[in-house]
Amino acid sequence: MLNLKLNGENKVLVKALSLEDAIVEWALPKQAFAVAINEQFIPKSEYASTYLQEDDRVELLIPMQGG
Repeated sequence: MLNLKLNGENKVLVKALSLEDAIVEWALPKQAFAVAINEQFIPKSEYASTYLQEDDRVELLIPMQGG
């Protein structure tokens, strides 16, 4: 089991997953977002090859409109 944080909230994964698989498992919103793991931006092209590890800090950054 992996313990990590998603936007500051504790999450537990039963097994190591790629970022792409974790996004599906967590049923994240379909809107556009960017992802940083441990404060490092992860390009969407690397989601499938980036595996989450114990104590990772995952941040989803959703663009906001406003003025």
